[in-house]
Amino acid sequence: MSRDPVAANAEQVGQVPSWVNTAAGIAALLGGLAWLVKGTAILAFDEQPPLLLEVAPVFYAAALMGLGLTLSRRGRRRSAVVALGSISLLASLVGVATELAGGVLGASLLIAALCLVVGLIALGRRERDRAHRLGWIIGLSMTPALVVGGVLSEWDERLLEVPLVGLAVLWIWLGWTLARSAPA
Repeated sequence: MSRDPVAANAEQVGQVPSWVNTAAGIAALLGGLAWLVKGTAILAFDEQPPLLLEVAPVFYAAALMGLGLTLSRRGRRRSAVVALGSISLLASLVGVATELAGGVLGASLLIAALCLVVGLIALGRRERDRAHRLGWIIGLSMTPALVVGGVLSEWDERLLEVPLVGLAVLWIWLGWTLARSAPA
């Protein structure tokens, strides 16, 4: 049975295989696209497409795990980011499962969102990699975006989606950056 020599070499020197960047990038792109479609549909037609709100955090959590695995230094911060991504992923999957079963478990989505925000902020701004810095910026932007959305929703409830569409675009940019940064 032959193994990929690039992946084997990466494992020997303690690096993460290059497919992790690609997978994290695809996850961020899919999550961003889900929120972009959801937000655009609500703004344009005042209708929320089914499952997009619940599915996007699954992809975001997977992207966070990939970002954590590719941090330049091993240690507590890396372990914390991966752990927060894992908790966010599990909570997001519970949210999707309960939605499919006929109800929304708000607590699971809250846990997923909190772990996601804390994990993104824990990436830190000192990372040299553009994708990690962009993830950190997204983490810092999420709370103010919700505050702005709350203020806008006082005029029209649909306007809550405006900052969320902006966050979706940032996630798409992050996904593109991650996918392009993967070594060939």
